[in-house]
Amino acid sequence: MDILTLARELREAADLVVADKDGRSLLLVEVKSGTTFEEESLSRLREDHRKFDFPFAMLINPAQIWVFGPDWSGEPVAKFATPETLRPCDPYFDDHKSLSRDYLVHVAWSWLFDFVSVHRPDRPPQPCCLQKVGLADRLVGGEVMTEDMLFKPLVGLERSI
Repeated sequence: MDILTLARELREAADLVVADKDGRSLLLVEVKSGTTFEEESLSRLREDHRKFDFPFAMLINPAQIWVFGPDWSGEPVAKFATPETLRPCDPYFDDHKSLSRDYLVHVAWSWLFDFVSVHRPDRPPQPCCLQKVGLADRLVGGEVMTEDMLFKPLVGLERSI
């Protein structure tokens, strides 16, 4: 598969993509604005997790964050509350009556960026949740990319092919 096709497919599959410090795919993140995870969302994430060979996948909604590991046994390897996890990234998190998907993507990006940033002296909130599944330390020094960041560098490349 050429790089443009891969970037397009990955952009459609994920809201956030996290690479480790060596540039290898590590975490595929899908964000939903509803308060429950629909079976269709779980099935699609499971399919993309395998298709793109990410060791971890994460599903986020306003109520919960679910983390899935490499074996994807059907049950998340970790579950934790979104408000308590993301509130330090936005102190008004609980005051939002209706959270948009774009807002959640932004706050989730900020939270994950705190993990990858090697210049941050204190660790981000809820590190134990990601540590117990072997993800927290692997995030350090990596890169968190939004769907727009995945495609923008390739726009000029498309014209040269």
